[in-house]
Amino acid sequence: MDKSNHAHIAKAYNEYYGNGLYANRYPKANPNVTDRVLTHTAPLTETSNVLDYGCGNGRYLQQVLEHTLARTIGFDVSEVAIQQAKNQLQPYHFRVSLFSSRNTLNRALLHTSKVDVALLLFGVLAHIEGKENRREVLSWLFEHLKSGYGHLLVSVPNRLRRFWWLQLKVYFLRSPKTKEGICYERGGDSQKISLYYHLYTCKELIEELEDVGFVIRRVSAESFFPEKWVIRYSWLARLDWMLCEILPAWIGYGILVEARRPL
Repeated sequence: MDKSNHAHIAKAYNEYYGNGLYANRYPKANPNVTDRVLTHTAPLTETSNVLDYGCGNGRYLQQVLEHTLARTIGFDVSEVAIQQAKNQLQPYHFRVSLFSSRNTLNRALLHTSKVDVALLLFGVLAHIEGKENRREVLSWLFEHLKSGYGHLLVSVPNRLRRFWWLQLKVYFLRSPKTKEGICYERGGDSQKISLYYHLYTCKELIEELEDVGFVIRRVSAESFFPEKWVIRYSWLARLDWMLCEILPAWIGYGILVEARRPL
């Protein structure tokens, strides 16, 4: 990944996690996505590996650790998020390894077996600026997955549902810095954090995955309603799950793709 983009993401998310805005906005995992994650990880054994690339404070790793016997690996560029994940997952410390450096992660993976299931969730891929940088991450994950079995679950924001006003602004201003994405802000006036997003269509995400060798197994909506609503209201989460099961992925608030590394 481009170092300047990497540093910007790390700085932004250190602030996002450090001031409590992230935990307040997303206090737990999306039930629909958790269901899909556990579908793939529940059969795993104590010799299996699950990698969460962009694990944040560990909300999906915690679900895997609570419901499976698998060993887990978490990576995030935010050192603050990794420290929060360490605190959150301390009861499972013997089955979890956490990293904020890709170089350190690479060295650790040299001494372990290939990954059975990799997670690239909640727009992590979309925060990476530049198609070649996103391709590098997808290729890296492809190489570390088990041939013929290893699965990747990736979710991204849907261009048809997200940030229409910013998309129009970028289109009419034709800003070179955001020509393939948008920049948006989180937090109040005194805590504004600027984040980059590449908004996807289903077709584009599938093409990027197939381009590095993945076989697409399932395409669905990550959620139909905004995630901050879904994780706060259990009745809405149940409705959201039903809608994600019956509606086409392109209607979703986010897009969730389940892919496999072939033999």
